[in-house]
Amino acid sequence: MSRLFEGIKIYLKYVNAIIFVLIFYGLIVLISYSAIAIVNLYSGAGQFEGADLSKLSYLRKFIIVVFAIPIAETVFFQYLVIKLSQHFFKIRSVSIFLSAFCFGFSHLYSLTYLVTGIFVGLIFAICFTIAECRKESSIILVASVHALYNLSTLILNDA
Repeated sequence: MSRLFEGIKIYLKYVNAIIFVLIFYGLIVLISYSAIAIVNLYSGAGQFEGADLSKLSYLRKFIIVVFAIPIAETVFFQYLVIKLSQHFFKIRSVSIFLSAFCFGFSHLYSLTYLVTGIFVGLIFAICFTIAECRKESSIILVASVHALYNLSTLILNDA
């Protein structure tokens, strides 16, 4: 099993940047919608509402959700949390989980949002640590995955 993960990591290290972003976007969509379904099934929550941006124009909402938030959250929850925790703990998996929990708890709008945020944060953190081995900026790659995910949810929510 370890060989399989190492092979995947090597593939992701050298694959085209667009393919890299699309692979992680697909993982995020799969994981987030699965987490939403499972949490809603067991908690009966049925709601998945985040911050209220309804008073903003579509252009402002687009700029905030697709550009500002992905960059800010990537810098804070992946770059800073992972780099600082690696400095103190020296164990990559601790840094990944700490990043995921910080990301999840920053999305405390509901139980569904929290659980989904932790799982999505886990994928973003893994994406960040693998992206650090690439020639492109890890911040740009993760923010691109995040922006694509936010764009798709913005389109789906406004449809």
